[in-house]
Amino acid sequence: MFENIEEKLYQISNDRDWKINEASNDMIIRHYFPYFREAVLNSHPLESKEIIQKYQKEGICDNSGKITEKGHVVVISNLPLEEQCEALGIELESKSIHVDRKAETSALEYYIKQGYQGCYSEGMIIGVILYCLCYKKFFPLDLFKVKEGSGCPKGYISFDRYSFDHRSGLMGLIGNADEKIVKKNFNKILKKQYYYFRKLWESQGINEELVIRVYNALGNKEIANIAKLYFKDPFVYQKGWPDLTIVKGKRARFIEVKTKDKLRRSQIITISDLKKSTNLEFLVLKVV
Repeated sequence: MFENIEEKLYQISNDRDWKINEASNDMIIRHYFPYFREAVLNSHPLESKEIIQKYQKEGICDNSGKITEKGHVVVISNLPLEEQCEALGIELESKSIHVDRKAETSALEYYIKQGYQGCYSEGMIIGVILYCLCYKKFFPLDLFKVKEGSGCPKGYISFDRYSFDHRSGLMGLIGNADEKIVKKNFNKILKKQYYYFRKLWESQGINEELVIRVYNALGNKEIANIAKLYFKDPFVYQKGWPDLTIVKGKRARFIEVKTKDKLRRSQIITISDLKKSTNLEFLVLKVV
């Protein structure tokens, strides 16, 4: 079975390389960057045959001059934050927030004062919900136990391998789940003394109440949409999630906090693909 999985993973490795390498292909567009910027922001193809011929080979555009998925990511990663948000269709909001240690934790405190609950976990809470929903499949395989001499449970190593080859079964579990199943499995994981999970989740502000609130706010349909994308390539989509996950009632929001920096390539890929696949609410908060 693992040989089959390795073959599948190898088939997507070339496509994955440019997605996980933050700097790849950035230099090759510098000379003609104004043309690429205009094409992306105004959603029109390149016109110069010379540029098309040169950059088609790099996978930045096709033979008609249309910017490819790879081209969009490379170009957007070189734009300033304001234009990144414009290109991705993400709201950008600036707020004056007093920062004690980290802008992310100070932003979370701000939203908590506004009546939200939340965590600073860069999407980890979504992974926790998926683990809880898929617990029935994972537990018999002993994926959650910590390897001897290692601080990392096998689940965090094997989850992407298993989910890649068993997507249909996992999607069935997600579709038939309810709050009771999530709550029961969350506590099963912690009561089994999975020390690494308890320590990790608690350090990120993830607890049973927050997990249930986020689960109910999103609902099975939206979580299934997230899972379809995540299981497509967990290695890519476990990265790039916004800093904060906050919830108030039935409203869940995913907020990326910025000060002087801009969106990284992994964030551009994950947020862009999630926007295409889901109805999640994203916001980039610039702390000034």
